[in-house]
Amino acid sequence: MGGLAAAGAFDDAFAWWALLVALILTWVSGLDYARLAPGVLRAKPGTQGRSGSLAGSPAVRQRLS
Repeated sequence: MGGLAAAGAFDDAFAWWALLVALILTWVSGLDYARLAPGVLRAKPGTQGRSGSLAGSPAVRQRLS
């Protein structure tokens, strides 16, 4: 966005707002990952944790057995 704004494709104000939205979405995504990752990493194979890991799916159970 910064490069396109520097080239004149966008107004500088639009580029700053777009980058701010991208920054906020990145933070939200990172916080969600940090919240869910410990539960996924602690889940035992063959069980499905609260985070919806695929360890409890029939295809994964078949591969593990």
